[in-house]
Amino acid sequence: MLERLLSTGPETPIVFDFTDAVQSHKRGLLTEAETKYRGILDESPEYVPALHNLGALLLTDGRHADALKYLHDALRVKPQAANIHSTLGAALLGLGDNRQALQSFLTSLEISPKNADAMCNAGIACQKLKAFNRARDYFYDALELSPKHGNSLINLGLLHLELRRDAIAVKYFDRALTLYPTSATTLIGKSNALRNLGLYTEALECLDDILERNPAQTDARINRATLNLLLGNFAAGWQDFEARLDLKSWEPVFTGAADKIWRGEALAGKTILLSTEQGAGDAFQAIRFARDLSAIGAVVQVAAPESLRRILGTAPGVSDVVTSGDVPAHDYWVPIFSLPGLLNVDQQYTSTTVPYLFADKEHPKPWLAEFPQLPEHDEKRRVGLVSAGNPDHQNDDTRSINFELLSPLLSREDIQFCSLQVGEASNDLKRFPLSGSAGIIDLSSYIGDYADTAAAISELDLVVCVDTSVAHLAAAMGKPVWLMIAKTPDWRWQLQDTSTRWYPTMRLFRQTKANDWSGVIQQVAGELEKFVAETTEQSGFGQMLAAE
Repeated sequence: MLERLLSTGPETPIVFDFTDAVQSHKRGLLTEAETKYRGILDESPEYVPALHNLGALLLTDGRHADALKYLHDALRVKPQAANIHSTLGAALLGLGDNRQALQSFLTSLEISPKNADAMCNAGIACQKLKAFNRARDYFYDALELSPKHGNSLINLGLLHLELRRDAIAVKYFDRALTLYPTSATTLIGKSNALRNLGLYTEALECLDDILERNPAQTDARINRATLNLLLGNFAAGWQDFEARLDLKSWEPVFTGAADKIWRGEALAGKTILLSTEQGAGDAFQAIRFARDLSAIGAVVQVAAPESLRRILGTAPGVSDVVTSGDVPAHDYWVPIFSLPGLLNVDQQYTSTTVPYLFADKEHPKPWLAEFPQLPEHDEKRRVGLVSAGNPDHQNDDTRSINFELLSPLLSREDIQFCSLQVGEASNDLKRFPLSGSAGIIDLSSYIGDYADTAAAISELDLVVCVDTSVAHLAAAMGKPVWLMIAKTPDWRWQLQDTSTRWYPTMRLFRQTKANDWSGVIQQVAGELEKFVAETTEQSGFGQMLAAE
């Protein structure tokens, strides 16, 4: 929400050239404006208005690192320019350097204390730093300076949305819409808040409003896609979901020629390359369709990161998995999560064919030494745990759980818990008093890729986890999975039932109150009691160790 990035500049001998460049800039002719600014700077390298505006242009174009050079050059010449400090802060925000961005905004405010824009931007930086109360105060201060400061209203809405104060968020978004009735950011924010409140029709109306004016608005299309999928409106959802291909952040493992994208043509005798995209869980969910493509005569290849190579190679219908270097010859290629729409997966779809991913029976199991030698009559169940997903996921705050909240599950003596957690969150286990051979066995040091994870899962009786890739992997292997999900979950888990169309061995444990995991964990604890009572046959690690 950054405004007034263009300097008008003082009258100088090159004012006419500069004015011409500014007019191009204002008309959105960025390439033309950039050329003109650079031409001015070739003649006058310290001409501050051109330095500032070129930095602002590069910022608008997403070239944040390039913008820094020109903004720093401008400040060396004119260090007391409040507006340039503010633009520098915006560039630093774009680079994720939120602390330095905040410092730039504060410097701007020291020079010009009554600047509502800089005040609002300081609030944005604080929000990114999770200093929510401080962010709120900056937004309030900006509104005190300028009661109709729309960007502060929008960002107060976004702040309350992040804190899941959805009803309050809607009020701020509505106030902002009185000033900016067509603001896509505001309507998307309001839609998300309404979605969290369960007002799905109203949420869709906000997105429809945007897309009636601008059908190519990518974020609105993706939000409408996931909302329709959440509601079970699959045909509309899959159609809009293709908008993800237009995101700058979309990074498939392989991108082929546009004329080779598969759009439903006959595949008998043809080779098709499936390009994985998004997260590992998406790949595990969608690789099931390789079998369908193979059944209609296709030779199915997969392009995937190295961490997925071995496990995806076990999927029925997959002939080869490539990770780097030359991609083999193919007739068609397709982003893997375009397959549900192309194969007409609808509301009637229910998967019954599991497992479709498999652990290698010959996979080394060096972690066995970690387990206590159990007597043959031991009936301990082996339960895998994952409490956190990728911290960079946009919804990680609502899907990951503080590990200590799992305490009610972990004191059972009839269950051997095994942590499948990897990454930074695996360190949580070290701070937990029950870690070690008497409580939770940490397998993170033995997991290098998802084939290693699959080998560990194959020896478990049950996996209890949050919405992460491990849930998809375990369920695709046919293991019982108890998935703990947020009140407004990811679209694929929809809104009702304890089962899911995607995995017959998965059971869903839903929040009844947003951000409150206590009820979910209590329910899981009660069901574990039943699970132990009902599973009387030896399985998992105990069976294997008894045989040794």
